[in-house]
Amino acid sequence: MDTLSNNQVSHLSHKAINALCSALLTFLLTTDQYYEAKATVLKTLNWAASTTSAQEAAINNLECKLAISEQGLGNLSSVIGITRNVFLARVRTLGGSHSKTLHSLNNLALVYQDQGLHDKAERYHRNALSLKEMTFGDTHLDTLITVNNLGVTLQSQKQHRAAELMFHRSLSGRLRVLAPDCLEVMASQSNLGVVLHLQGRLDEAEELHRSVFNGRRRTLGNMHHETLKSKGNLALTINDKGNHSQAETLLRSILNAYQHTLGNLHLDTLKTKENLAMVLHDQSKFPAAERIVSSILPLKTSAYGPAHTNTLETMEFLCILLQHQRKYVEAVEVGSRVRDLRVRHLGHDHTDSRRSIQHLGKLEEDLNEFALAGHLSTQTYVYG
Repeated sequence: MDTLSNNQVSHLSHKAINALCSALLTFLLTTDQYYEAKATVLKTLNWAASTTSAQEAAINNLECKLAISEQGLGNLSSVIGITRNVFLARVRTLGGSHSKTLHSLNNLALVYQDQGLHDKAERYHRNALSLKEMTFGDTHLDTLITVNNLGVTLQSQKQHRAAELMFHRSLSGRLRVLAPDCLEVMASQSNLGVVLHLQGRLDEAEELHRSVFNGRRRTLGNMHHETLKSKGNLALTINDKGNHSQAETLLRSILNAYQHTLGNLHLDTLKTKENLAMVLHDQSKFPAAERIVSSILPLKTSAYGPAHTNTLETMEFLCILLQHQRKYVEAVEVGSRVRDLRVRHLGHDHTDSRRSIQHLGKLEEDLNEFALAGHLSTQTYVYG
């Protein structure tokens, strides 16, 4: 009977361990157990570093899982370095057109998207899409992943019609080979619902969001991250249809779930708080909305940086809430900072810069009128 050499045993042991670890990590990440996934990856990477037979490809796979874990935990600064290193390693070892290299290119584009670098994300997604179409074909599921992701980036740049076309393409392609209740199909439906909402097609958007919410609830459970995201999309849609009270109830339940599972500092928790503040604004509950927004602004500044698009949008919202309450001194203070940062980083002629300049002009008019009436109240805002 043949016997295996020590090297063969070692190779088989590593393959078995990597397979088991990959299966465990997939389960942990799918069930939102990001802390556990990160701990598992780090332990496995430490083990791999102590062995001589660990293959670079296996280490790259683990690093991909680590990046997903960090992303789930909201640690954006860690994600970019890990993802870029994996991409460069795969280009070096596998070549630029290998499927795993293309996956890494797609992941790198997603990281730039999450950091608000939409132009850069679009370039990476278009590059990945072109390579995937040549490698896999136009209708391959891997190609459709990038089609969907490019749609998200276009949507973030307010190219809603172009984004809608991408989501229709990914949805129709996925429905040709996948069941209607597959998670990939529901992801395309969800994104299509968002872009329809942004175009004011609220009835179509609500129908899609209800379908996805119910489907994810059946498949993933009530408390899963993706289920809660669908619930949030539904809440925002029915809010814009005038059902503010129902939307507020839904968002408060989502916020409670996120605080329990992700913590108060997670970016999805902060986003839900800001969505709740918008719903409160729509009900003219301005003091309550201001308290929420002023509490999350330092956290978003710390997470994204003071000049990031997401930070400045939150500051602009705070400025509007102060204006509604006739707190014009504070509103001018915040509005001036938003204008200065946008002009410095985007240029004077950018749409957002022009909007801030016009808004600040109106605020200064309101302040002058209010001062003439002898009503002034001040409060200092400190930024992270």
